[in-house]
Amino acid sequence: MKWNGTTQNRSPTDVFMMLPADMMGGPFRLGRLNAKSGKGPTAASDDCLPNADIATRFKDNPNQYVCDVFCRMVFDGHIVAQRLTRAEILLKVLSSHFTHISKLYPLY
Repeated sequence: MKWNGTTQNRSPTDVFMMLPADMMGGPFRLGRLNAKSGKGPTAASDDCLPNADIATRFKDNPNQYVCDVFCRMVFDGHIVAQRLTRAEILLKVLSSHFTHISKLYPLY
């Protein structure tokens, strides 16, 4: 398997990335689809940058923010609501657990 003219044996991530492309045998191009060239960093176009008011929207109403994101990806609102309920239960359990541990073992 060749990549940029040299054999890549640096990490398992390289293998996991290149193996499917090698198995399919099709053309494979590394990098972003909207990149102008393969050399150096490229500026992202405006349509793929995150919205600047994301932090205020998340802080004000995290559930609505998550619903907006997943409903935009064509997930059903009912499925999103189920996942949010499960996540909230897990976060409450973890929060109480970490609060208890931080009282037992203070960092300062």
